[in-house]
Amino acid sequence: MAVRGRWLTMATVMVGAGLLAGCALPKPLYYWGNSQAVLYKVQANQGGMNPSEAITNLTNNIRVAAALGMRVPPGEHAELGYLQYQAGNMTQAAAQFRLEKQLYPSSAPLMDRLLAKMQPHAQPTTQPGAGGNS
Repeated sequence: MAVRGRWLTMATVMVGAGLLAGCALPKPLYYWGNSQAVLYKVQANQGGMNPSEAITNLTNNIRVAAALGMRVPPGEHAELGYLQYQAGNMTQAAAQFRLEKQLYPSSAPLMDRLLAKMQPHAQPTTQPGAGGNS
């Protein structure tokens, strides 16, 4: 009888552990941070957040995501690039558009169009003597 009681106790513990493990939340695919709130304030509430503040917030979201080993959602680099473009930071805007295209290839047609309209600012800057023949 003692063996049967131990077996039932062990089986109950194992079933309980299995149920708890099955209820664990999956790790999110993207780090959203406060990007949705930032973009809402910028787009829906005209004047709700100035572009430099939005740039700072989105840049911080991207840094936190990298520190956590997560990706930002599709479009975040494109939005940051557009904000950089509005602020007159053409080089940073082009870099963000290229990064969006690299991370999310489905955005390539739009990013290519935006980069083409930004010429000559969209060309990556190269430093003299950097040479690409390694």
